[in-house]
Amino acid sequence: MPVIEQLTIRNSETGQQIQYSRPDGPSTSDAHAYFTDVWSPDYELLVLPLNRFRGFCIIRAAEALAAIRKQSCGDTIRVRADTGTALWHQFEKWDTDQSFVFNAGLSGDQIRLRYEIGPERLTALEPNVRFLEGENNRGKIKVTPSL
Repeated sequence: MPVIEQLTIRNSETGQQIQYSRPDGPSTSDAHAYFTDVWSPDYELLVLPLNRFRGFCIIRAAEALAAIRKQSCGDTIRVRADTGTALWHQFEKWDTDQSFVFNAGLSGDQIRLRYEIGPERLTALEPNVRFLEGENNRGKIKVTPSL
């Protein structure tokens, strides 16, 4: 399976472009290290992988080139066990213009979650998530079970 090694973000009006590479880099055994569906459906947001255990970087489209150059994120999201154990993250899909679905877990035992960017709401799409805690740029956030 082909492995994407980096993403290039380009401003179509100015031609300016910048490459984004994960700090831990992809390995040939990690074909899903990058995903191609990085832009929200309305093209206002960009989600990039930080590394497998640090979750995702969320950037507003208007700030994308500057943020990637400075290696900064408008927001981040990651999930870990309440014991502090880091979990493996994998992007699944955009759910709406302001939310996306991802998986977090270990050893093939993945839990599906949805992160709503504006209200900073993290929802588990499966039962039995009492052992999870979320974290974004501002600190810990509660993982709410879906109804």
